[in-house]
Amino acid sequence: MGVDDARAGTLTKVGSQACDYLFSGPIETGDAAQFEGIGRTYSGEKICFDSEGGSLLEGQRIFDRIWEYQLVTRVEAGQKCLSACAIAFLGGSLTQGTAVIHFMDRKISPGAQLGFHAPSLGLDTQNSYNSAQVNKAFEIALSAAEGLFRIKATELHSVEPMSDFLYYQILRTRPDDMYYIDTIGRAVMANIPLQNISYPTKVTERMIGNICDSAYLYHVEGLVSDLSIEAHYQKTREGNYGGPRVLLQRKGDRYLGVVRDYQTEAKFYERVCKVEIDSDGMRSTYDFPEDKFNVSFGFLQSVEDVAEYANVDWAREFGPDSLRVSVPAWYMLDPEASIASLEKGGVQRRAAAVNDTSRGQCVVFSGGRMIDSEPCQRIKSAFEGDASHVVSTFIWPSGSKTVAEAITRRGIHKINGAETTIKRVAANDTTHPFHASFIGEMRRSSAQSFEADCWTNPSSGNIFCFQLMR
Repeated sequence: MGVDDARAGTLTKVGSQACDYLFSGPIETGDAAQFEGIGRTYSGEKICFDSEGGSLLEGQRIFDRIWEYQLVTRVEAGQKCLSACAIAFLGGSLTQGTAVIHFMDRKISPGAQLGFHAPSLGLDTQNSYNSAQVNKAFEIALSAAEGLFRIKATELHSVEPMSDFLYYQILRTRPDDMYYIDTIGRAVMANIPLQNISYPTKVTERMIGNICDSAYLYHVEGLVSDLSIEAHYQKTREGNYGGPRVLLQRKGDRYLGVVRDYQTEAKFYERVCKVEIDSDGMRSTYDFPEDKFNVSFGFLQSVEDVAEYANVDWAREFGPDSLRVSVPAWYMLDPEASIASLEKGGVQRRAAAVNDTSRGQCVVFSGGRMIDSEPCQRIKSAFEGDASHVVSTFIWPSGSKTVAEAITRRGIHKINGAETTIKRVAANDTTHPFHASFIGEMRRSSAQSFEADCWTNPSSGNIFCFQLMR
């Protein structure tokens, strides 16, 4: 067995309720061949992933195998699927029904990590390279980018494995960072279904608003912009015309929910969303894609009385050109809620206790040289009942995140899921090689002193630092 083979990922048949197969370890050239022996079944063999990534080109080949062989993909609690693994995960799909329609079938559970970023050159920053080596690395990176576009352009029966939103986020997230699908809103826009979560059993106006807002942003707006997900949802909720925005009424054995005041170019009309929910259909668990809510968008003259909406002839008013979509049950959840706050098995997990929110400077060094420096926010938290496990989330201006973990009782430190070491640099530590750079950033911010924590990214060799100004 060669060195590359020893480091390659392995596909193991596990036969558990959650997974038929588990792919674990780094993705290396040749790993896609392991998927060729999996038989095709009506319900699809379940492939669980637990990998920090590796070769993006091979990840794209695994995507092709999964898409072609109709395999479904999962990332369960405690598992992670990052970088090239996340690309492979996107292929989860099935062809079912008498009409032989292709459906996406990939899901993540609370406690799982799914993260994306842009392709990198894959050059060790500690070494020097000649022009031929750099050109070769650049060609490989271009091939990876071409492969991403090919996956983005893939479509079968109007099913697309990669949304415009996700494609944009992948390309704008640095190779040393990770764009995690860690909130309901991000899952909506990336079209990454959720499983093993709990749902409310009472219909509320907020729930109706969540369903319509998420359906609007994904199916109407599309969201390819530099604004954060949270900013888009907030802008959508603000409306344009004023008056009550969400209207809810019991109509026989169903609830009629209407959300009005969506952006439109129509002069005398406003865009309106309608959703109906069976009053007996609310329950604590759902199974996407079987359980969906039907949502309609159309144009009406402004109406502010819910009783008037109850009497609207929707088929006539919305007409045949209105947008009608089916959305999964988890659209009812708060788009800003963390997926990690929802416990596997339908039990609400206690949210992480936020201990500290600070602003500072996020700095990246490569080969001893500062290559990036931007103001950022650090959110430091620990799950209740385990103060020894601290998670620091650094949010860049672009919305991308760098996540550092410290499990002090085990002496473990991680950066974006990979184990590493941490180094603290104080203002008086003049011997540190980055001291001069930190002093320059401190002066630009008009601070008097600073303290910086630095983590080495084991995959790239780059060093990420958070500089807290004082």
